[in-house]
Amino acid sequence: FEQHYAQIAPALYAWASLRLPRSMRVGPLDPEDVLQEVWLRALKGLQKYDPERGSFRVWVLGIARKVLLQGLDHARRSRIDPVLAGSTTALERVPDSVTAVSKRIARDDSMRRFLEYAESLEAADRDILIHCGLEQVPCGEVAVRVGLSPEATTKRWQRLRSGLRESAW
Repeated sequence: FEQHYAQIAPALYAWASLRLPRSMRVGPLDPEDVLQEVWLRALKGLQKYDPERGSFRVWVLGIARKVLLQGLDHARRSRIDPVLAGSTTALERVPDSVTAVSKRIARDDSMRRFLEYAESLEAADRDILIHCGLEQVPCGEVAVRVGLSPEATTKRWQRLRSGLRESAW
């Protein structure tokens, strides 16, 4: 579990950071706390993971979507902390190894630069980066979501990947 966590955590942190509205990225919907809540739920539900239904990463992103939607819904309805119901108690039970990785990712300079880069992209390119890169959704499906042709989406994704490879990330 920790090996999977170490491999997926940076992409999940970036995903949560880019999915959270800018106004909610501090406090109760901090990407670091979202990441830890996702991993707590994943650890609790590990016996439900079926590798035949999809990769571990896709399964964890499904959990992340639920955590994020619940947090955003609760924040819109109540504006009361904590956003994630029971998160204060739950997060106290997160293993130190998980917390340490989350904190390291949050403070990582290359993560900060990646997020700045992603936020500087036009909306369609940012969506392609999120869906194709972080969520690993095929370009054909992403094309429908962003309103571009599959060819244009594939070409944009190739350019984004090339640019990311050339940078320090």
